[in-house]
Formats: sequence, C-alpha cells, structure tokens
Amino acid sequence: MQSPATRKSARSRRAARLRERMAALMDAVTLVNSTLELDVVLERIMSLAMRLTQAEASSILLTNASSDELTFHTQLGGADPGQLRQVRVPMDRSLAGWVVKNDRPLRIDDAAADERFFREADRTTHFQTRSVLAVPVKERDRVIGTVQVLNKSGGAAFDEEDEDILVAMAGHVGTAIHNSRTYQELLDEKRALEAIVGSLADGIVVTGPDGELRQLNEAARRMFGLVEGQERSVLLEVFLAGLPGLGATTSDVVLLKPRGRVLSVRVTPFNSARGSSQGLVAALRDVTETRVGQRRRDEVFAAGLHSLLHGVEELQAKPPGGAPDARLERLHRDARNLTWFSDIEMGPVRLLRRLSVMAEMVAKATGAWSSAAGIAVDLEVARDLPQVYVDTKQLSEALELTLAACARLLPAGGRLRVGLAPEGKSVVTRLEGESDSVELASIASLLEERQQVDQFLSIAGGQIDLSLAYARHILDSHGGTLDFERSAGTFRFRFAVPSWREAS
Repeated sequence: MQSPATRKSARSRRAARLRERMAALMDAVTLVNSTLELDVVLERIMSLAMRLTQAEASSILLTNASSDELTFHTQLGGADPGQLRQVRVPMDRSLAGWVVKNDRPLRIDDAAADERFFREADRTTHFQTRSVLAVPVKERDRVIGTVQVLNKSGGAAFDEEDEDILVAMAGHVGTAIHNSRTYQELLDEKRALEAIVGSLADGIVVTGPDGELRQLNEAARRMFGLVEGQERSVLLEVFLAGLPGLGATTSDVVLLKPRGRVLSVRVTPFNSARGSSQGLVAALRDVTETRVGQRRRDEVFAAGLHSLLHGVEELQAKPPGGAPDARLERLHRDARNLTWFSDIEMGPVRLLRRLSVMAEMVAKATGAWSSAAGIAVDLEVARDLPQVYVDTKQLSEALELTLAACARLLPAGGRLRVGLAPEGKSVVTRLEGESDSVELASIASLLEERQQVDQFLSIAGGQIDLSLAYARHILDSHGGTLDFERSAGTFRFRFAVPSWREAS
C-alpha cells in the first residue's frame, strides 16, 4: 500500500505531465497558425510528439494518388531522412497501410513479430524498430496518411495516454497539410490569373478597398505611357483618384497624354464573401480610332444637315409665287430636328465663351420675341447680378427656343414675367406665365431627348420636337440647367447658368 507521500508524488508527476502535454498542444496550435512553411511546421510538431511520448524516432507517411503506396514526408530521429524519401511503403503489407485503410490507431509492442511490419525501411536505414504507435492523419474527413512514433525509451510500451497525445498531434498535422495545400492552390490560381490578365489586349487595373493600386497589366501600362521600370505616373494617379466616381458602369475616359487617347472603361466592384468591399476592377479598352471615326462621321452628317437647313431657310425667305409652302415648312421643321438630334448625339456643344451680361442677352431676346409674338414682357433684374462666361450665340439660341415654347403656352395678348437673380453659384432666369393650354402636360417631356426619340420611332408617321431638348443640351454644355414646372394654371421655366467665376 502506497504512503500518502508516495501518492502525492504520483499526483504531482501526473499533473506535471498534463501541464507539459497542454503546453505542447498549445505550441502545436500556434505553429499551425503562424506559418505556411509546411516542412518547418511538421518537423516541430513531430519533435513535440517525440518528446511527449518519449520516442526515439517519428515519421509522417502520406498516401500517393498515383499508386497504392505511402511515402515518407517527414522523419525525425534514427535514420537519414534522405534515405527514407526513396522508400515506397505498400498499403497492403505495412502497419502504416493498415492504419490508413482502417482509419484506426495501432499500438504494437513487438514490431518484428507482426506480419504486417514492413522491414524494408529498417534494412535501408539500419534502424531497428521495436515498438510502434501509429495514428491516421486526416485532411477534413479524408485519411491522407499516418503519423507514427517508434521505440518508446527504456523499452517500455506505448500506452493509451501516448495514443491520445499522438491523435491530437495528428489533427494538427492534418490541419497544417490542408492549409498548405489550400494556399498552394490559391497561389497557383493567382499565378494562372496573372498570366491570363498579363496576356490580355485590354488593360486591367485592380485597386484595393482603400483605392491603392494592386495590379496593372502590361496593356494598361502601355495605355498610361509607363516605360520599363516605371510603376507610377501623374496620369495614372489622376485616373486612380477618379476611378471610384465612375461607378459600376462603362464610361469613356479621355487621356490628355498620350494626346487624344480615348479609353472605354468598365468598372466592376468586388466584395468579400461577407459583403465588404475589396476594391475595384477596371477593364480598359483603347477606342480612340473608333471614337475618332464616329466623331468624323457625325461631323460630316451634321455639316450636311446644316447645309440642308440653310438651303431650306433661303427658300422660305423667298418662297416661289410669294406664298408659304406647307411642304417647305415641314421640310424646314424636320431638317431642324435632325440637326438638333445630330448635335445632341455628338456630345457637348463646342463653346466660344466670353464674359457676358446675362440681363443684356435676356432683354434682347425677349424684346424681339415680344414684338413678333404680340405678348407683353415684364422684366425684373436683381441688382449686382454677376457676369457669366458663356457662348452668347449658343445661349441666345437656347433662350429663343425656350421663349418659342412660352409662346405656345400663353394666350394671345398674354403676359410673360421674366426675372433674373443670383442663386448660389448660378445666375437664374425665370420665365413665368399663366396658361390653360392643353400643351402644358407635354412640355416636360419635350425637355427629354431620349423620350422624344423613342416616341417618334414607335409611332408610324409621328412627329418629333427637339427644340427644348436642344435648349437643355446647350445649358448642359455650359454646366447649367433648364427645368420646367407647372401648377394650377401657371408655368415656369428655370434657366440657370454658372456665374463666370464658377464657369472659368
């Protein structure tokens, strides 16, 4: 019977072994999560396993996908690892193979007496295996090999506690192998993707969640004029700064250098599995030649329409027989609408800006219009109205087209109230009147070019009126706005132009 002192000493030794075991397991967890260098991790884990089980040697054998054999991956103690790397262990004639096939741990006290023992490894290394403890290694739920320790020191047999320790260590071995394989697969995919992206004719720009540049393929480098060894440029930095503002759309971006280059940019955001933003991918295609060709065709088409319109206007000024011809009137209207449509589709109006007084332009336009339309005008101009930086010819045409719409809404002998005042950073002109015209309901749609065109194309023999859409186009080109609103028998056009400081 043991004395109290002896029992206390035994408990102390068990507690010390438990603490050592827990510390080793924590070290293994830390190892697995601290590095992806698989050989380093596995050697450290097996070293811990040897120490805790008091074994002379340890090894990890992994299955071979191309044959029914196991190969040595890691080996510590006893023999030269280089010798064992050449040994192939048959699955059906080895202790390790039995563990893999049966997915069960195995403890053998006398290996030489077991018919499953594979002696070739000992013969190759001149190592004598006496006792064996082997447990399966799993990657997820699939057995991929075995971990084994050999020859417990002092000639003792491996026990259940040793088995528990090795099972725990085998779990960390499986996790380390899975992490390493997953990382290698991701690395291979990344390299393959980089090779594909690098060979694309389209430019690819990838940014991170904070807008930092992650990847720039060779085609994109050429587009931004980067030479060998150059990673950044002012042009690229400006592009990256504006990239988030493009949104998930396809947009044309004009590069000033190289001069006149036009890039079609498709921006796609990409998110993590949890939905958080990981950055943007921009696909760039050089469409300079296409856009230049389109612009040239549009300019030729527009020039032809303007020439046609000029000829029609000359005929209208001197109609044959001295009487207006309804067919000529329709031809004139259609020519003007085609001209407006062409100009709108070509993009912003080319402006010849100069400092101007908005009140003078409005007074001139409304004066001529009032006499011709027979409608009185009440003009009110705020004091200290800032100047505007505009193309007076274009802006006067927009005013005249808007006034023509007012004439359609006002009754004969009606009155138009015109007010000019500064609002924020703009000079705003309001054209207001009272009307019960049935046309009030359709005026807002006349400001929308796309809506007018769609309606025209959907109705056989229909007519189109792009006068107000073109007036808005002129205002848009100036950085201004043209809006319309109506309520209870009244209407108002709001004609806003940036003041000269903003426009310049």
